Amino acid sequence: MALEGGDLDREKEARFSMLEKLADHDDALMEQLLGGYPAAARMRCSNDLARELREGLICPVLLGSATRENGVLRLMKALRHNRPV
Repeated sequence: MALEGGDLDREKEARFSMLEKLADHDDALMEQLLGGYPAAARMRCSNDLARELREGLICPVLLGSATRENGVLRLMKALRHNRPV
């Protein structure tokens, strides 16, 4: 089940707001956001999170609903890409 309409817009706004808050503590990330490269900023955050997960610094928490299939694909992606090695 994909997000649609207002939910999709709210998700995009929340994701960008999160990147802005993270950029307050990371000059390179701030430059990417201000330079109009949000995809590069997202990749940088993903790489940082993957590294921190491998180092045991963070523990991911995913929310979802199996009955409505919300978050199931994200869980599968996390198991495939973000698991510690």
